[in-house]
This record gives sequence, C-alpha cells and structure tokens, in this order.
Amino acid sequence: MVTTRSVTIYIPAAAGVDSSRLYLETQIPAEGKTHTEYPKPPNMMDLSEKDIKSILPQDESFTPPRILILCPDKALAPYAASEPWFIFKEAGCVIEFATENGDVPKADQRMLERSRFRDLIGATADDVERFFAMAGSDEYLNPRAWSAPDFSLLPYDAVYLTSGFDTRLRQFVESESLHRLLAAYFPLSKRKAFVKRSATISDKLKRRSMAAPEDPILPTVITEKHKDELDQLEGPRKVVAAMGKGVLALSMSMVVDNLTPEERRSVDQECTDRIETFEAQRKKEEEEKDLARRSTSNPIAKLKINSPSLKRSATTGSYFKPTKTNADGKKPAEAPKDCPAAPTLRSVIYDVETTTVPAWLENLGTTVGAIHGFKNMFKTYSKSTQAQVVKSLGNPTLYHAGPPNRKPFVHSARTHHYVSARYPGEGKLTSLHVLEEIAIARREWGKSIAGQ
Repeated sequence: MVTTRSVTIYIPAAAGVDSSRLYLETQIPAEGKTHTEYPKPPNMMDLSEKDIKSILPQDESFTPPRILILCPDKALAPYAASEPWFIFKEAGCVIEFATENGDVPKADQRMLERSRFRDLIGATADDVERFFAMAGSDEYLNPRAWSAPDFSLLPYDAVYLTSGFDTRLRQFVESESLHRLLAAYFPLSKRKAFVKRSATISDKLKRRSMAAPEDPILPTVITEKHKDELDQLEGPRKVVAAMGKGVLALSMSMVVDNLTPEERRSVDQECTDRIETFEAQRKKEEEEKDLARRSTSNPIAKLKINSPSLKRSATTGSYFKPTKTNADGKKPAEAPKDCPAAPTLRSVIYDVETTTVPAWLENLGTTVGAIHGFKNMFKTYSKSTQAQVVKSLGNPTLYHAGPPNRKPFVHSARTHHYVSARYPGEGKLTSLHVLEEIAIARREWGKSIAGQ
C-alpha cells in the first residue's frame, strides 16, 4: 500500500485583493517520487508579453487551447470582449466568437466615444484601438451561431461569457438555446481536487465557512448523468468564465435544461417520492413528540418538547423564544434542510462561489447615465443583477462583492474551474485567470493519465 502526503500549491484566486489566496491540496506518494512545486505566479497587474505566454508553456507537446467568446447580438460591452481577445491571442490560443444567430455582434457605441461612460470604467485610447483591431479580425466578423442544431460547446477548452448594457441584453441573458448549452457544459468544469482558500475580511464579516461544501442533493438521474459525462470526458476539465451580466445568463441556466423528456419525467417522479417520504417522516416525528409530551410529568421537559426552538439565557437561565419576523410582522418561511429545492428551480451555479456586478456599481452607472440623458443605461431589469444572482446561489454568503471601489477584482471558485468578474474594466485579469485555470486543468489531467 502506497502512503500519501498532502501538498499545497499556490493558486491566485482574487487578483487585486492581497488577502484572498487559494491553495490546491493534492495527494502524492510519500516515497519513491519527487514533487515539483509550481512557482508563484508574477504580479498579474504588470504582466509582459513573455509572462503571458509563460502561463501556458509552449513546449513541443503544446496544443493551443480553443476558447469561445459568447457575445450578445446588440449592446455588447466592447472592452469585455476586446481585452480577453488580446490576451488570448498573445497566449497563442485559438479564438472563436458566437452569437445566437451568427450575426456580427454590435458594440455599444457610447462606450467607444469619449464620454463619462468611458471614463467611468477607466477605458483609454489604447483600449479603443484594441477593440477596433478585434472588430476587424476574421473570427469576430465570422461568428458561429449557438442556436444551430449541430452546435456544441464540448470542443472548446474554455467558454467566456461577455457582458453588455440596458434592456437589449435580455436577448443574450434569456436565450433558451444558450441555457441548454451551458447546462451541459458547466458540470464539466468541476475540479478534481477541492481548493482551499484562506479567509478574507469579507469572509469573516459574512461568516463564510472555509470547509469543503457538501454536494447539493440532486435527483439520482442528474448526479449519475454528471458523473458519466465527467468520466467520458476526453481531455482536461473545462473552464467557464463570466463577467457582469454574463453571470446572470449563467445563473438562469437550470440543471434540468440538459435533460431529455424521459429523464425529466424520472426526475419529477423522484422528487415527488422524496417529498412524500419527507412529509411522512415529519408527521411521524410530530406524533412521537406529542406522545412524549403526554407521557412526561416534568414541566420543563414539557416546555422544551412543545417548543423545541426555545433558547436558554446565559444570564438568568430562563428559556425564551427568539423572535425573527419580516417587515410585515410574519415569521419568515424556512425551507426544510432535508427536503431540497426542486431541480427546476436550481441553477447550474447553485452552491458555487461567484461574483457579478454589485448593486451599488449598477446604480452608479444608472445615475451617471441619467445625468447625461441616457435613462437606465446600465439596467437590464428593474431588479439588480446582484439580487438575481444571489437568489440562484441558494446561499447568500457564496456571493463575493469585492472591494467597494473600481479596483480590479476577479474570483475563482473553489469547486469548479469557474472565473467570474464584475465589470468590463476587469477583462484583463479575468482572461489571465482563465489561462491559469486551463493550465491547472491540463496539469491535473496529465497527472491522472500518468497515474493510470
């Protein structure tokens, strides 16, 4: 029997936040083999051309990764696509674009002209020039159509979801064909090893747990399908990246979008059986509590049985019932822990850490737009993007808002090769994180092949 020991490998997770770091824990033989530790990456704020290419070492066996950039038909945030395009090009990647019907994406011209909007996101003349260089490339002028029946995301090593503005972006966010593709692709980005991240100030304020999260309770059909797809995957795990409203499109992709009608019926039947079993168990527990209440003669015991939610005061020793009410004075409804949410209401990023455009930044952009005569320029829905994304996570503490300023902030999930960002000004850091995740996935795949 071969003994193993744990080794931690540094992985930057949230560039721009010094206290947020990731550590990947792997198991290697304790004897007989030597372990090569990967060097600490350079500061990603000042990467040169040589440093960018060093993220993906181009040796004799190097295969350029294929990256697909998904864009809306209209109101594309120009720098959300041009910065990643430039970085991926410098790294030697094969880049393709895709829109819903294969039309050339139209960028929002207000972000290209010298205005308050361009100054707000920190775009410079070099950024504008870089966008026009991308707009003249063959891949940008010949995008693929993701709504085509034979289109698939599986040939790509990474998928990057861009962002945009105002209500015209709903065509991108609400695309059912895109939701089906993402529902099939995102489970393939699950990490082979859980990533441990040191607690940040935000983690301590929100009391986030640094322990490995439990796998969400899903119907057997879905879990087995995800496992089979991972086992049959030829090559490294996939990488998913999303920025701003692109995270919203990802959150609207449900785990059942990738199921056949027969699998859907099986899932519905299993959920019905689970609910019936849960209700029967709860009824049995209530009967047992009622029987215990009738049979006991201790008044304190009766009180605790009748009100199991009572807490004991640390000062007086008396029992009291904590009162938690909504604004209307009613007790908030809590979902039973043993009865999971219906799969039809569960997003693919349920129980996955992420960030997106925060509400304060969206409101700031809307205010600046209104002052200059553009009403709701940054608003796609009346409800903020942050509120919609947080609702799909199932746990509000999984949302990372980042610093309350325009300092670049990018987050890498602990459970998936998933990179998320807040606004177009973070496009450079996001693309660098994508390259790192591709490199990590390839190293993991190489180790698994060598171990077979």
